[in-house]
Amino acid sequence: MSPDFRKKIEKYAPRLGVIAIALFMVISSVIVTVQKREEYRRSTFDVYLAEASKEQTAQQSGTQEAPIEERSVTEGEDIHSPIYAAPSGKRYHYDARCPGKNSREITWDEAEQRGLTPCKKCVT
Repeated sequence: MSPDFRKKIEKYAPRLGVIAIALFMVISSVIVTVQKREEYRRSTFDVYLAEASKEQTAQQSGTQEAPIEERSVTEGEDIHSPIYAAPSGKRYHYDARCPGKNSREITWDEAEQRGLTPCKKCVT
């Protein structure tokens, strides 16, 4: 090692340690923030599903043996195939990846109650 190189290392070594520690702190705080956001999204969607199912059971128990409504199925729609939607989404999807990471499988009745429309990309 040349003496000039050794002097530069001695000069900048303390700064590199501080920079490394600061970089580690920034990266770890970003990771924690992202994890908390994802946890919040999941919990809010789960709360929404729980409230929606409570409302649905309350409506069903309030109407004693109401006749079952026939739902009109549009052409190409299979009521037995799974559909997906994001919690705040306005469309339903056949492909679970289309609405994003936050999507969950929902029922046709829930899609109808929420007024969801078909996705123009994956529901054709």
